[in-house]
Amino acid sequence: MTEVTISHYRKWIPVNSNGYNWKVHSVKATGHATGSDTVCAAISCVLYGLAGYLINLRDQGEATEVENHMGGGDVLLTYFGRWKEWDERVRIVYDLVEVTLKQLEKAYPDYISVSVSDTT
Repeated sequence: MTEVTISHYRKWIPVNSNGYNWKVHSVKATGHATGSDTVCAAISCVLYGLAGYLINLRDQGEATEVENHMGGGDVLLTYFGRWKEWDERVRIVYDLVEVTLKQLEKAYPDYISVSVSDTT
């Protein structure tokens, strides 16, 4: 089973010698959807799409990468938007991933579990 945790929280992070209580967005996935190549491929597509989008935002200077790890069946993507309007773009894509993975969970509960935490 793949276990996915999507989190939204505030964290003090120094940027350019200044600190700020940023809204941080994270997705963590562990395990494999063993027994269903279809579900495993769907989860991988969603998470690799998220990673690509976030990397593009990072490269454009709109998001800051806190953690980016993908490999060995484990994923951890943690980012925050540099300014309010950019944070909204980051949050929206995490919300889209949440909805997509929740729909997979509803259709294939034996292969994926999704939990969400929002303390912003």
